[in-house]
Amino acid sequence: MKTKYKIIRLIMLMPLLFWGYTGMCQKSVGDVETIYYGMEIDGVICGYTESSKKLINENGKEWLQVNDESIQKLTVLGQNVDITMSNNYKIDPETGRYFFCERNYSNGSITLQSTTKVEGDKAFFTSNI
Repeated sequence: MKTKYKIIRLIMLMPLLFWGYTGMCQKSVGDVETIYYGMEIDGVICGYTESSKKLINENGKEWLQVNDESIQKLTVLGQNVDITMSNNYKIDPETGRYFFCERNYSNGSITLQSTTKVEGDKAFFTSNI
């Protein structure tokens, strides 16, 4: 029961990792800012997150693109569990609001995908659920 609670708590806290750009950064070619986070449960490293952001020029407009990918390797009730989560955001640098969000979650044979597009004051959500 404790293991299940810890996994649920970890999954619920994952968005905090995606939004926090307070750690040390490693810059690479093309002004891409990349940050790496380690994940641990009870002092055991069980995964990592790679988060990058860069300015892109699309259709003559400049946007901030943020990509996050998390990989976790766990053992739950004696079984190996591999969890992969990825997020792709396109953000208007003037307002700080995103207008496109694509999320993918994979846990073995289960894959969840969702896309959110914001146009004006309306948001369009699609998912494979």
